[in-house]
Amino acid sequence: MMPARDQSSELARSILREWCQGNKPRFRSKLDRALKTIAATPADTTLHEERQELLEGVTRELLQASAGPLTGSGMESIATCIALLTHISSSGDEPPQPSFRAQD
Repeated sequence: MMPARDQSSELARSILREWCQGNKPRFRSKLDRALKTIAATPADTTLHEERQELLEGVTRELLQASAGPLTGSGMESIATCIALLTHISSSGDEPPQPSFRAQD
Protein backbone atom coordinates (compact mmCIF):
# COMPACT_ATOMS: atom_id res chain seq x y z
CA MET A 1 0.00 0.00 0.00
CA MET A 2 1.36 3.40 -0.99
CA PRO A 3 1.49 6.14 1.67
CA ALA A 4 -0.80 9.14 1.30
CA ARG A 5 0.80 11.89 -0.72
CA ASP A 6 1.20 15.33 0.77
CA GLN A 7 -0.81 17.62 -1.49
CA SER A 8 -0.05 20.80 0.46
CA SER A 9 2.33 22.27 -2.11
CA GLU A 10 -0.09 21.56 -4.97
CA LEU A 11 -3.02 23.09 -3.07
CA ALA A 12 -0.95 26.14 -2.15
CA ARG A 13 0.02 26.64 -5.81
CA SER A 14 -3.59 26.35 -6.94
CA ILE A 15 -4.71 28.93 -4.35
CA LEU A 16 -1.94 31.29 -5.44
CA ARG A 17 -2.93 30.89 -9.12
CA GLU A 18 -6.53 31.75 -8.27
CA TRP A 19 -5.42 34.78 -6.22
CA CYS A 20 -3.43 36.06 -9.20
CA GLN A 21 -6.53 35.83 -11.41
CA GLY A 22 -8.19 38.52 -9.26
CA ASN A 23 -11.68 36.98 -9.30
CA LYS A 24 -12.76 37.18 -5.65
CA PRO A 25 -15.75 34.78 -5.85
CA ARG A 26 -13.65 32.13 -7.64
CA PHE A 27 -10.82 32.68 -5.17
CA ARG A 28 -13.16 32.12 -2.21
CA SER A 29 -14.58 29.03 -3.94
CA LYS A 30 -11.03 27.67 -4.37
CA LEU A 31 -10.40 28.26 -0.66
CA ASP A 32 -13.57 26.33 0.24
CA ARG A 33 -12.53 23.43 -2.01
CA ALA A 34 -9.02 23.44 -0.54
CA LEU A 35 -10.42 23.15 3.00
CA LYS A 36 -12.53 20.16 1.94
CA THR A 37 -9.52 18.52 0.31
CA ILE A 38 -7.39 19.06 3.42
CA ALA A 39 -10.11 17.59 5.65
CA ALA A 40 -10.49 14.55 3.39
CA THR A 41 -6.77 13.80 3.04
CA PRO A 42 -5.18 11.98 5.96
CA ALA A 43 -1.56 12.83 6.69
CA ASP A 44 0.84 9.90 6.74
CA THR A 45 3.72 11.64 8.52
CA THR A 46 4.11 14.30 11.15
CA LEU A 47 5.63 16.62 8.53
CA HIS A 48 2.61 16.21 6.25
CA GLU A 49 0.29 16.79 9.19
CA GLU A 50 2.10 20.01 10.12
CA ARG A 51 2.02 21.24 6.52
CA GLN A 52 -1.70 20.49 6.28
CA GLU A 53 -2.38 22.30 9.56
CA LEU A 54 -0.45 25.35 8.35
CA LEU A 55 -2.23 25.31 5.00
CA GLU A 56 -5.61 24.94 6.71
CA GLY A 57 -4.90 27.90 9.01
CA VAL A 58 -3.72 30.06 6.11
CA THR A 59 -6.76 29.09 4.04
CA ARG A 60 -9.17 29.91 6.86
CA GLU A 61 -7.45 33.26 7.43
CA LEU A 62 -7.71 34.08 3.72
CA LEU A 63 -11.42 33.24 3.74
CA GLN A 64 -11.97 35.54 6.70
CA ALA A 65 -9.78 38.36 5.37
CA SER A 66 -11.35 38.25 1.92
CA ALA A 67 -14.94 38.21 3.21
CA GLY A 68 -15.21 41.98 3.35
CA PRO A 69 -13.62 44.97 1.71
CA LEU A 70 -9.84 44.67 1.44
CA THR A 71 -8.41 47.43 3.61
CA GLY A 72 -5.38 47.99 5.87
CA SER A 73 -5.27 45.09 8.33
CA GLY A 74 -7.08 42.74 5.94
CA MET A 75 -4.47 43.40 3.26
CA GLU A 76 -1.65 42.86 5.77
CA SER A 77 -3.20 39.54 6.76
CA ILE A 78 -3.57 38.52 3.13
CA ALA A 79 0.03 39.53 2.37
CA THR A 80 1.24 37.32 5.22
CA CYS A 81 -0.91 34.43 4.00
CA ILE A 82 0.36 34.82 0.43
CA ALA A 83 3.94 34.70 1.73
CA LEU A 84 3.15 31.51 3.67
CA LEU A 85 1.44 29.95 0.64
CA THR A 86 4.52 30.77 -1.44
CA HIS A 87 6.67 28.99 1.12
CA ILE A 88 4.36 25.94 1.26
CA SER A 89 4.16 25.76 -2.53
CA SER A 90 7.93 25.79 -2.93
CA SER A 91 8.69 23.24 -0.23
CA GLY A 92 7.60 20.24 -2.36
CA ASP A 93 7.27 16.63 -1.35
CA GLU A 94 10.81 15.51 -2.03
CA PRO A 95 13.21 15.06 0.87
CA PRO A 96 16.27 17.30 0.85
CA GLN A 97 19.23 15.90 -1.03
CA PRO A 98 22.40 15.34 0.98
CA SER A 99 25.25 17.66 0.22
CA PHE A 100 28.65 16.17 -0.35
CA ARG A 101 31.90 17.89 0.40
CA ALA A 102 35.10 17.09 -1.38
CA GLN A 103 37.61 15.44 0.89
CA ASP A 104 40.93 17.21 1.20
